[in-house]
Amino acid sequence: MIPTTKNLLEMHETRHRTLFSIIEQEELVGRMAELAQEISGDFQQEHTGFFFVVPVLKAIGLQHQPKNL
Repeated sequence: MIPTTKNLLEMHETRHRTLFSIIEQEELVGRMAELAQEISGDFQQEHTGFFFVVPVLKAIGLQHQPKNL
């Protein structure tokens, strides 16, 4: 169904942000989780977000950036 103008004006807008990061040093993952929660709120609370870690076995198209930009 196509919403009416009234429906569009009455809709509650929810903002979402997605952050993807590849971290080379596994010991930094915990600190990244802490920083994400400082920004978003405690992930144990409702409507704050979630954080998960997956290994990246292969990435194509990423260029290594010099660390001293």
